[in-house]
Amino acid sequence: MLAIKVDKRPISQAQLVGFLVIIMSQAFLAGGVYYKFQSLSDEAAKKSDLVTLTNKVDDQAADRDMRQKLLDRNLDAINDKLKPLDNVTYRLDQMDKRDDAQDARIDKLLEVMGAKLDALNAAVADVKADVRVVAQDVKNLSTKSQPTAYRSP
Repeated sequence: MLAIKVDKRPISQAQLVGFLVIIMSQAFLAGGVYYKFQSLSDEAAKKSDLVTLTNKVDDQAADRDMRQKLLDRNLDAINDKLKPLDNVTYRLDQMDKRDDAQDARIDKLLEVMGAKLDALNAAVADVKADVRVVAQDVKNLSTKSQPTAYRSP
């Protein structure tokens, strides 16, 4: 069988302090190693999170750029469609001025035509009066020229 031999000499205080120092230094070293591994794993996780966030930000920036380009393209298309309308107000103003001038000419024409129509009515009334006078004269002449049934001897 296996026999274990135990040293029966007493441990001195210096040896005991030495063992305690060794144990404490090993515990301290183990804590330092644990802290280092823990901090490295935290840094790796942070780097991973940073990479993930960086990728998300890059994707969002790319999406924003794409949306901005699409929006710019749409606005350019709308502006291209609206360019013929740039001078619409000017053209409408010109058309209003032309219509006002045309209305003034038509009003003047109607006034002139009204005056001429009034003059024509007056002339027709004068002709009508003259025709009545002539008709009366003709009637008077026709009654005088009719032969009478009785002749004077």
